Amino acid sequence: MAAATAPVNARTGARREVRPRLGWSGGALLGLLVVMALNALGGGVGLATTGIGMPDSWLEPLPVDSWLWPGVALVLTVGVPQAATAWLVARRHRLARVASVAAGVGLVL
Repeated sequence: MAAATAPVNARTGARREVRPRLGWSGGALLGLLVVMALNALGGGVGLATTGIGMPDSWLEPLPVDSWLWPGVALVLTVGVPQAATAWLVARRHRLARVASVAAGVGLVL
């Protein structure tokens, strides 16, 4: 049996990488990552702009006077890692699995 070769682009003659299918588990992971990233983005923007109904008394133990910085922190610490991981999973990048574990551990910590 002959070894499989990578497909060749007819126009340029360059070989292109063959990526495995995403599968149901990869699709579920991608869906969860996108939903979490969008929720973090919406929550972060909502906190930063209107405070989304959070009482200002909850800010007393924090070194901030408004909900702007907690909103920015939500976007940067939850939204960005989830979105970046979703992009890696969608592209079937070789680091997608490691990034998925890291993003999940980041949520727990």
